[in-house]
Amino acid sequence: MQKLFTCWPGLFVIILTIVQGGALASPQSLRARYLKFDLPDGSYPIASATSDLNGDSWTDFVIGNQGSEDVVVFLNENGLNFHPQHIDIKLRVERFDKERTPDDPWRYITNVLTSDIDKDGDQDIVVTAGSHYVPDQGISILINDGNGSFSFNPRRDNYFIYAPGELESYPSKSVATDLNLDGYPDIVVANSNWYGGKVSVLLNKGDGTFTTDLHFSSGAIDPYSIAAANIDGDRLPDIAVGHGLSGELSLLKNLGNDSNNIWRGLRVVGSPIQTEQFIIQVSFKQIQGLQHPALFVVTPSANQIRAYFNRNGSYSNEDSKSYDVGPHPYEAIVEDFRNDGHIGLATANYNLNGRGDQLSILTNLASLTNQNFYTLPSHEFGKLVSISYGSKMIDSSSLDPDDKEPNPLQAFVLAGWENQSVYLMYGFDKE
Repeated sequence: MQKLFTCWPGLFVIILTIVQGGALASPQSLRARYLKFDLPDGSYPIASATSDLNGDSWTDFVIGNQGSEDVVVFLNENGLNFHPQHIDIKLRVERFDKERTPDDPWRYITNVLTSDIDKDGDQDIVVTAGSHYVPDQGISILINDGNGSFSFNPRRDNYFIYAPGELESYPSKSVATDLNLDGYPDIVVANSNWYGGKVSVLLNKGDGTFTTDLHFSSGAIDPYSIAAANIDGDRLPDIAVGHGLSGELSLLKNLGNDSNNIWRGLRVVGSPIQTEQFIIQVSFKQIQGLQHPALFVVTPSANQIRAYFNRNGSYSNEDSKSYDVGPHPYEAIVEDFRNDGHIGLATANYNLNGRGDQLSILTNLASLTNQNFYTLPSHEFGKLVSISYGSKMIDSSSLDPDDKEPNPLQAFVLAGWENQSVYLMYGFDKE
C-alpha cells in the first residue's frame, strides 16, 4: 500500500508567561512557525527521535507509529525539505514457532532511539515494541547503510524479550549505553509486566548482534521508563527506572566487569523513591555547577516535572524541585535551547479530559524567579505524546527569504497521536 505524507506550513500564536518571584506576570504574545506532516490513517505516532542520519550535518528525525507498526524516517534536505522513508517492522511470532498471519495480533511500538550500534560512524535505529494484549514483543534493530537508508539487521531481524518465569514481559522503553565499556552501545529495556519487576539487557557483541537472557530486578513492579548515566563518578553508566503502577523511582548500580573482563550486571541500590504518581518518563541531564547529572521525572497526573539533584551518588525527595508544566505532560526533553549555558525544559502535553494539548517550554531551570514559560494553543495538536529536539533543523531563509547567509535554526518535533500528524515547531519571535 502506498504511504501518503502531506506537509502543511503554518503559524502558531504562543503565550509567553514570565514567572517572577513565584507570581505570574502579564502574558506576552509570541509567534512560532511550524510544518505539519499528516501521516496515513491508522498511523497513531507515539515516539520520536532526532539525529543526523545521513552525515550532512542537518538534523533528521524518526517517528514510531503505534497503530500502523512502522517507522518513518524524515531526512532533512538543507533545512528546507523533508523526505520520508517508510519502514515496516516485520516480526515473526517465535514463541509459537510460526510465521505471523494477517489475523495474528500485532504489537505496539512504544519507543524509538538512535545509536551507532555497529560502530561504523552512522546512527542506527532501535525500535522497542510490546503490549499487554499481543504475544510478540521485543527489540528491532534497523541498520543505517550510510546515507540515511535503513534495513533490518542482516544477522538478526529482532530480539524477543522474556523475563525469567514470565511468558510475556511487555517491553515499554529502552536506552542505549555502553555498560561494559567495550566501545559498543548495549541496550537496556524496561519490561512493564504488571506483576514483575525486571529490566532486560542486550549486550552488544560488536558484530551487530546481541546476547540475550540477561535480566535484573528493577526494584518494584511495572518498570515503565528507563535512563542511563554515570551517577557516582566511576565511569560506568548506571540505570534509573521509573515504575508506573507503583510510582517508585529506583537506581540500578552498574557492577562493571570482573577480573576476567566479564560484565557482572546491575544491582538495585538503596530504597526506591516514592513519588505516588505514575512515572511515564525518566531522563538524566548534566547541569552546569553540579558534579553529577540531575534526574528528571515526568508524572502526568501531577502536571509536573520533578528534578532530583545528585548528592554523592544518590537522589532523594528532600533534594528535588518541581516544575509546573501544564496539564498531563507525556514526554519531556532537557536541553540548552538558547545556547546561553542555561538548561531549559520542554514538554509534550497530552489532552486529557478536554484540558488541552500544549507544548510547554521553561527556558531557565536554575531559578523560579527568572523563568520564561511558553505554552502553545490547546486545539491544534490532537494529543501530544512525544517530543524531540534538533539544534540544526530549519534554514532561516524560510523566515526571511532575503537572508543571504542562512542561519540554521533549532526546532521541536512533536507527535500528535489523535490527529495522526507530526509537527516541526521553529522560528519563535515576538508578534
